[in-house]
Amino acid sequence: ERRQVYFDNLTLSQGTSSTNLFLYTIENNRATITGVLGSATGDIIVPAALGGYAVGAVGRAAFKDLTNITSIAFAGGSTVTNLGPAAFQGCTALAVAALPSGTTALPAGLFQDCSSLAAVSIPTGVTAIGNAAFAECRSLASVTLPPGLYSLGESVFLNCRSLATLAIPAGITSIPGQLCYECENLSALTLPAGVTNIGYAAFFNCRALAGLSLPAASGPSVTMASHPTDPAAKLLVISGRDAQELKRAATALA
Repeated sequence: ERRQVYFDNLTLSQGTSSTNLFLYTIENNRATITGVLGSATGDIIVPAALGGYAVGAVGRAAFKDLTNITSIAFAGGSTVTNLGPAAFQGCTALAVAALPSGTTALPAGLFQDCSSLAAVSIPTGVTAIGNAAFAECRSLASVTLPPGLYSLGESVFLNCRSLATLAIPAGITSIPGQLCYECENLSALTLPAGVTNIGYAAFFNCRALAGLSLPAASGPSVTMASHPTDPAAKLLVISGRDAQELKRAATALA
């Protein structure tokens, strides 16, 4: 069964007013929000059910370019597990977002261009974050990545110019290209021990970043990494646990 309707039997508390906001589809007895009326303003709470059906997903670009909403939260009992690409992209007044606990992946462009976003709660079950998920979120000063995260896309924090600290979880082994491109206030960065590659321009123009704390060496090794501030340059990293291992690694270059 698949149908598309405006709900007419649910009121959503939004500040001091109530209004009918959501466009949604029903499939397999679950609702997917596909759009929101342009009149949406202020604090938005995504309901747990629409028309008697549990809301299971927020579709692609469902809230895109709604410039008057200031916060997003999900009602208690929410069973949303899927957020579509660019679901909240371009919500320029959005300052606070709390994502549903059942979410396991943040898709590409989820909050891209949300220039006022200052606080976001990422569920602990999230294991993957897609390309540019937070790109151009210029008010985002800090974000806590969940411990089970194992996949990061490119440009996730591109141009997040207020971002000051970032700790990459242990499951990440490769830092993608342009991860923190132009994060000019990033001053504290923690990389996990398993990182073996740093992608192109990952930390380009991170002017407040005095250096990189590289993971502890597990033996003699020679690796190539992108320069943290110059995308045209590379770094040759020679590492070892002691002077003898450093000598062995350097000898391998001869």
